[in-house]
Amino acid sequence: MNPVEMLLGSIAACQTITTSAESMGIKIDEMSVEVEGDMDSAGFMGYAKFRPGYTNIRTHINIKSEADPAMVQQLIDLVEIRCPVEDSVKNGVEISKPIVNVEK
Repeated sequence: MNPVEMLLGSIAACQTITTSAESMGIKIDEMSVEVEGDMDSAGFMGYAKFRPGYTNIRTHINIKSEADPAMVQQLIDLVEIRCPVEDSVKNGVEISKPIVNVEK
């Protein structure tokens, strides 16, 4: 798994864990989260016309439950608000310039 794939995996894992933590009393029999994104590797190769990162990320959540679908949707809406990884990606986070130590 490369670093950008790990980012997608982190979103999926965070949404799964947050769903379990926030369950709102909903019994979930099975759950899977698939996350995919659009990215042009030309940006990584230095072509200024393209961003080096994702331009769009999509999540597909599959839930098996006897619960009312509207209640499940409310749960997922809450997960979207409370998932810290999704929040960091969606709303951006300030990243300080790296501190570089060079040893000889």
